[in-house]
Amino acid sequence: MLKEKEERSKLSIKVLKIGMIGLTVIILGRLFQLQILDYGQYRPLSRKNALRQKVVNPARGLIYSRHGKLLVDNKPTYSITITPANYDTTKTPLLAKLLNIPVKKLKKRIKKAREYSLYRSSKIYTDLNFKAFSKIEGNIWRLPGVGHEVDSKRHYPVDSLKASHIFGYLRQVSEKEYRNSDK
Repeated sequence: MLKEKEERSKLSIKVLKIGMIGLTVIILGRLFQLQILDYGQYRPLSRKNALRQKVVNPARGLIYSRHGKLLVDNKPTYSITITPANYDTTKTPLLAKLLNIPVKKLKKRIKKAREYSLYRSSKIYTDLNFKAFSKIEGNIWRLPGVGHEVDSKRHYPVDSLKASHIFGYLRQVSEKEYRNSDK
């Protein structure tokens, strides 16, 4: 009986070893197939996923007067972005409805984003109010290629204070200003 248990244990160990070797061969074979044989098929896909450049704007601090009164703070601004390569153009009417803008105007902005870059996201609508932003976020699953950005915008609570030239301000450069610059 002891000899029988010992033989059964040796047989179990042999089966386990064969199973492990078989599994290793299958995994190595699959790795070979994916990395060597199917390289041409997966290379473009990996290039698209490998690098994503995202600009992150720095946080700007609050500014107080010497008496402790808030002079400058930050408020969130909401923007809708589009990545043309991932965007489904059949969803344009839905997006236009959610943004509450004409389809023609939205198509123009999408075309401009396409001309800029197929793979980089471009802002197509900025300074969206929170209600409209929430509508789009609620339907984002139906809008492939559409994303969002939350930035901060300088806010001057004291109306009489007109010192943005001292405290600083940010805005996007217009196309005319860009063309006239030295680059």
